[in-house]
Amino acid sequence: MIVNWASNMRYVFVSATEEHNAFTFLNTCFSNNKRFNIRSFLEQHKENIDILLAMQDERIQGAIFYAKDFSKIYLIGTEPSVRKQSVATDLLLEFQKMCKDNHVFRIEVECFPKVKDLFANVGFIEVSTRLIDDDFQLVKMEYLLYEDMLSTKVQINVDHPYGSWHPSIPDLLMPCNMGYVDQLLLEYGEIVNAYILDEFEPLETFCGHVVGILYENQTSYCRFLVSKLCEVNKQQAIMTIAPMEQGKETRIVWFDDFKCSRKVS
Repeated sequence: MIVNWASNMRYVFVSATEEHNAFTFLNTCFSNNKRFNIRSFLEQHKENIDILLAMQDERIQGAIFYAKDFSKIYLIGTEPSVRKQSVATDLLLEFQKMCKDNHVFRIEVECFPKVKDLFANVGFIEVSTRLIDDDFQLVKMEYLLYEDMLSTKVQINVDHPYGSWHPSIPDLLMPCNMGYVDQLLLEYGEIVNAYILDEFEPLETFCGHVVGILYENQTSYCRFLVSKLCEVNKQQAIMTIAPMEQGKETRIVWFDDFKCSRKVS
């Protein structure tokens, strides 16, 4: 008999600072993992963690432990009796919806190699790996929201025009126009900043294509790179925005690279 778990599942949010049977559930999920100390993990991180639970008939079937700012998944586990029945996948999809509703642009996770396909199947990509104790590997993966905006045409309302003082970096004149994406603010209430790459005079508004998205590695924020054309000189664009991104670890997903990667996959 095939059971559609998702149809009967409800999702509940709790804080890790509350006493909750999710902790007992988590101990059960990782009881066979000799390298992972649940008690130590919770003591170290519980002030910064919330929990998304998948419940059925008042029983926990799965749980995601994640950072309060939604930027990182710490742990995911499912009841052993329902594994390979899409409970973990449905949990991740629900979490992704929640992140989008909360205006999060990037999610990261470090997982065991044997479960990286679970994350890959819902759109996470592998970024790097690291060794622990010489023989134990963790895989770092990330999920980038708003890639579907690449190449789309957007209207920018400029609030920091070219040549004006930067709002937070002392003594820096804006090397390009910067504003926010009008339709995302109107439709979703989201403030997404954008750099305009090819108009070097003060503007009030601009209409162009999203040619790249800059993601901050240590936060869940992103900024759009917008141009008249769908292709730009990447090196020149990086040099233009570099003074405003000083001291930050970032990466850029370019439209043409994204397009090519999707063709290959």
